[in-house]
Amino acid sequence: MKTLLDQPPACQPPAAQASPAGAMLLRVMDVVARAQIPCIILHGYENYPQSVSGDVDLLIPAEFLPDKFAKALHDARDEIGAKVVQWFTDGAHFIVLAGMGDNGFPVLLQLHVSTRYEMAGRVFFEADEVLLGCRRKQGFFVPAAEIEFTCILANRLCKADLADEHGRRLSALYATRPLPCNTRVSRLLSPRATELVCKAARDGDWSPIRRSIKSLRRNLLASRSAKPAGQLFRRMIRKAARWILPRNGFHVVFLGPDGVGKSTTIETFQRDLAPAFLSTIYLTFAPGLLPQKFAPPKPDGPQSLPPRSLPASLLKAAWWLVCYTVGYYVTIRPTLARAGLVVNHRYLIDAIVDQKRYRYSGPVWLLKWIWAVAPKPNLAILLDAAPEVIQSRKQEVPFEETVRQVQAYRTAIAALPIGKIVDASQPRAKVASDVEWLVLDLLAQRVLRRMKLERI
Repeated sequence: MKTLLDQPPACQPPAAQASPAGAMLLRVMDVVARAQIPCIILHGYENYPQSVSGDVDLLIPAEFLPDKFAKALHDARDEIGAKVVQWFTDGAHFIVLAGMGDNGFPVLLQLHVSTRYEMAGRVFFEADEVLLGCRRKQGFFVPAAEIEFTCILANRLCKADLADEHGRRLSALYATRPLPCNTRVSRLLSPRATELVCKAARDGDWSPIRRSIKSLRRNLLASRSAKPAGQLFRRMIRKAARWILPRNGFHVVFLGPDGVGKSTTIETFQRDLAPAFLSTIYLTFAPGLLPQKFAPPKPDGPQSLPPRSLPASLLKAAWWLVCYTVGYYVTIRPTLARAGLVVNHRYLIDAIVDQKRYRYSGPVWLLKWIWAVAPKPNLAILLDAAPEVIQSRKQEVPFEETVRQVQAYRTAIAALPIGKIVDASQPRAKVASDVEWLVLDLLAQRVLRRMKLERI
């Protein structure tokens, strides 16, 4: 570890050669080095910083996580040009930084930070062992070739998936230090399995490994050198805690009249912010009582069908009560507990504003009561524009009805602590950017509160 910290600064590639995420990664690594935090990139760095796709696998000793690493990132946020918007811990740390790109849209950098190299419930390397003998490559600290070779091999065997690019990378690493690679592999595999792997690495032919990959996986996991990771009870406690109080997921609802641009904005929003979460799901207002193919067509627009009778409306309201309470815990809550993003195109508030669209003729107070008892999203965004702008885009309802809806939505959102209004009369790219930064700023504030750092 001391060897790593004592190495002289590396000549980093010019920023002009780096992608936006790559340039951010260079700045992060520079800040971490100056903070005297040992940190290396485990693998996948071959195209860094010109191209950074997916998460960056880092290894940092446990004593620096999370407090010292979080403080270093926060204190240098202006230098890095990004703030932390996600910090999910489940053994390893999933961290996302968001910075402003040249086009105003966010640039996201995913960091997957571990304190040891662990796969399939087995520990293959502790931090000190990986940090010892590390080298510089393309401006970053990376493991010794034999360590990286063994890490990649363990990863692919545990996943029982060895693609051509993995084989090429393994052979390239093996060619640089064949004897140390042999020694490392022999500690994890039987002599026969070691001979099979090393021959594949020398010859560049990994087809025998693919044919035997399941037996090699069993061989690897049975090795005495692959220590059980333990902490099963702690993981169960963490999962239970995440279910009771989701801390990393985010549920956002998009509201507004037809023609305001919700669909286009949501599509861009989901694509751009997906890297800040472990998963995403898209939901609409509520599932219908009947399959969609049995729903009556609306050739003359969403308000063209007559309202339901009072008994049918009350039955519909009862169904909505189930959807927005029990359905929430079945569909939305599990995604939030797993650090996922839930996007709703319309929500119960739409039925309160536009009862005719949903053919509801029951009392409005009943819908308001359902909303009052239902679990709330993290954020409700109203895409708002002047009625004239909306009508110029879509004329599914009369102008007077658009005027009424615009005012009703504004009134409804103003009464919500979770409500925000975004000007949808701007160019669509600007609308999407505003929405994305609205969510990212809320995520950043949440991380700051949790990490007990000063507010931005």
